[in-house]
Amino acid sequence: MYLNHPKEFYKNYQADNVIDKIDIELINQINKFNPETAFEFGCGSGKNLALLKKDNPNIITYGMDISIVNVIQAHLSGVDCIIRGDERYMPQSKFDVSFTCSVLDHIPHENIEQVIGNLFAISNKAVVIAETNEYNSEFYYAHNFEKYGFVKKSKAYKSDNDGFNYFIWVKLCAE
Repeated sequence: MYLNHPKEFYKNYQADNVIDKIDIELINQINKFNPETAFEFGCGSGKNLALLKKDNPNIITYGMDISIVNVIQAHLSGVDCIIRGDERYMPQSKFDVSFTCSVLDHIPHENIEQVIGNLFAISNKAVVIAETNEYNSEFYYAHNFEKYGFVKKSKAYKSDNDGFNYFIWVKLCAE
């Protein structure tokens, strides 16, 4: 299973620290589960984990990103544990909540079920995703998250960055 977008682009990609409405709504949805631990797949600069920690200083935050630049930035932003990797190197630990924001749209259709399954396998309470499904192209994939058991929890939030509408989807885990 490999990300179909050119990995060389993402290995040195620097995520911004702009906080959009979707980021705030994502954190609000995660906080509903009162997590003690949280994992973000594709955490970029760590801005969402930092927002989560601001709301809950005792939470232990874990992040993963393919870009060494982002890994360093996330570490500097206070993420408790940050690793460099992609969908092939998911952690073996369990977390109360696993989440991602604008990452699954880079996963090809033939691999999305496995990636979602991996997120679900490492989560105790829920998997929360913030994604757009407005476009489909050679390197971006629109997915039907409801097909995988996710429930849409938010209205559309237009990103200041790309102008697309984003939604929050949640899938609960059995305890």
